[in-house]
Amino acid sequence: MKAQGIVRALAAALLIAAVDFSSVAAEEATNVSGVRSPETDNSRLPSSIYEPVSDSISQTDAAHEAIPVVWDAPPDSTPLSPPTEAAPARPAESVDSVESTTRFSTSDLTSSDSPEQVSDELAIVLGGTQTLRINGQMQIDALWFSQTDASRVAVGDAPDAFDFRRAWLMVSGETGEVFNYALAMDFAQGTATNGRPRFLDAFVGVKDLPYVNNLRVGHTYEPFSLERLTSSRYMEFLERSLANAFAPGRNIGIMIFSATDDERATWALGTFRASDNFGDDAGDQEGQTLTGRVTWLPMYDEASGGQRYLHLGGGYSFRHAGDGNIQYRSRPEAFGKSTSEGVATPFFVDTGVLAAHDASLLGLEAVWVNGPLSVQGEWIYAPVDRANGPDVGFSGGYIFVSYFLTGEHRPYIRQLGIMDRVVPHENFFRVRTDGGPIATGSGAWEAAFRVSHIDLSDEDVRGGELTDLTAGLNWYLTPYVRMKVNLIRSYRNGPPNGHSNATILGLRWDVDF
Repeated sequence: MKAQGIVRALAAALLIAAVDFSSVAAEEATNVSGVRSPETDNSRLPSSIYEPVSDSISQTDAAHEAIPVVWDAPPDSTPLSPPTEAAPARPAESVDSVESTTRFSTSDLTSSDSPEQVSDELAIVLGGTQTLRINGQMQIDALWFSQTDASRVAVGDAPDAFDFRRAWLMVSGETGEVFNYALAMDFAQGTATNGRPRFLDAFVGVKDLPYVNNLRVGHTYEPFSLERLTSSRYMEFLERSLANAFAPGRNIGIMIFSATDDERATWALGTFRASDNFGDDAGDQEGQTLTGRVTWLPMYDEASGGQRYLHLGGGYSFRHAGDGNIQYRSRPEAFGKSTSEGVATPFFVDTGVLAAHDASLLGLEAVWVNGPLSVQGEWIYAPVDRANGPDVGFSGGYIFVSYFLTGEHRPYIRQLGIMDRVVPHENFFRVRTDGGPIATGSGAWEAAFRVSHIDLSDEDVRGGELTDLTAGLNWYLTPYVRMKVNLIRSYRNGPPNGHSNATILGLRWDVDF
């Protein structure tokens, strides 16, 4: 009860601080011009944020899992479009690669896309102020694993896999001018015992509110981690990094969020209750969380349309262990499954279930984009207040470099502080012209390399350490059709036999609409 009281007090204090911050920003905007400019008015922000759809299989990313209170660790924006093309719309998405088991759900297995990221050009007008959008995504994966004998002894056999990583549909829209909604279901994440589709986003929102601007109630992403909040459709790799095992996924709760008038900073704050993959939670013990995120854009090249910018951000989450248990675990940035046989890629590192009062998350994030070159990194620290042992702290992080061989850049959504959809300078095509010669378009080609690490060992907890080196090649045939190839070298150190390693080759066809 004491921890619950602290969470409620912190939530109230942060809400008051957010209101004061927004009030000051509003006064400053009015003092400068005497009236808010329509071009920068925050009331024009998208009605929703933090992607309504998730990439997770069970409320956690499939490849990584955080189980603090038991979390299942389970994923967009407006790009520059070629002079001859209209800017693409933004849809929703489904399951991801990390799994968190904390009777808190980190939704690693979810994917996400927000309704606000869906172009108004795709909206169906139902009458009056009511609109409807229909979006979806399908990802087809093939994975081949090669393990050393020591790896098989340590984690078991990792079978090759051919499956649908995500297959979701979402409806979203607006009604009554200030209300918005989203409902997304993933059909690729059923289990052998329950074929029921999983909830991704399921919420109702209100925009244009005084001070806070946007409010959302329902099953949605907690505002934490750039990598988690960026849609799986816009990721450089097949799965999110090892650090994603800590990042919360979707849970049921209430959240407020906004951006400054000049779109150089964003903030989001919410309180959530751990829920299952269907947004349900029942019980007398509360697994309540308080989560917030802020971002800052100290550099943004307006003249080039955002081809050069620097993003900085941070997040914090306090998580009461409602059932008294916390657990973190991660797969090696690859997730294969067979719902008919119950087979899946094993977890390579795992803290096991820890009796605990609560846990916290502290995250830092940065992105630098200079034309076709980009560098992105994050670090997350997760201290745990244990109930029957010394307190422990776990950590993880990643850094990656990517480069577009065809000259494109990674777009950025300033109102949300997340990455956006890549738009090729020209789509892929191959046709015979009237004169006979073959005309071709290359699409966009991107090369990327990531180093990722997670440490789940501290004091008497020996969950192990895992380091992944991933080389990737991405082919964007159009803004909505992508092919990705990843080669992953995974190095493990931990019980029962010390060092071991595995190599993984992954292919993905990814289509959304």
